[in-house]
Amino acid sequence: IATLSAQAGAGAVFFIPAGLILFFGAMLIFLPPDGLRQVEESKTDVWAQFRVILRDPKLWRTLFPAAAHGVVKDNLILWVPTLFMTQYGLDLNNAAYFVFIMPLANFVGRLLFPVVFSIFRSNQGVTAAVSFALCVVSLAPFLLVTPPAWVSALLLAVVAIATSWINAVYLSIYPAD
Repeated sequence: IATLSAQAGAGAVFFIPAGLILFFGAMLIFLPPDGLRQVEESKTDVWAQFRVILRDPKLWRTLFPAAAHGVVKDNLILWVPTLFMTQYGLDLNNAAYFVFIMPLANFVGRLLFPVVFSIFRSNQGVTAAVSFALCVVSLAPFLLVTPPAWVSALLLAVVAIATSWINAVYLSIYPAD
């Protein structure tokens, strides 16, 4: 979808994903929870249910950390190539070697998540907090110095691993509670 959007022009990069989000958002609002029966409630009932959901404290405990996770994860993907090209003077081909580490780190993080989750005794909050702390500790050196390229790649890989753990907590475990 991203490739097709980019080929269709700059505006499509925003409009196509927005259209998909609207489509899936409408499905979540108007389809019943079990997805099998017809919606018989009126619109006001749907909005009443939406207001109940918005008042749920669990939503607000999850919403802001999930948004922070999205900012870190998306900016990691977006800015890593630029970082290696501007900070270290690498061309796109050479920067690609460092950038390739990020999806690999995400994959390793997914594989390690069950182990990490069991270490924290299946506690979602502790797992997420430790993962966020790991992101902060790994990103802090960038505020003080420009680490060598290999150190930057290692630190950013740790961030990618930690964000994959946060992703698992907020997209898999919290919704199931």
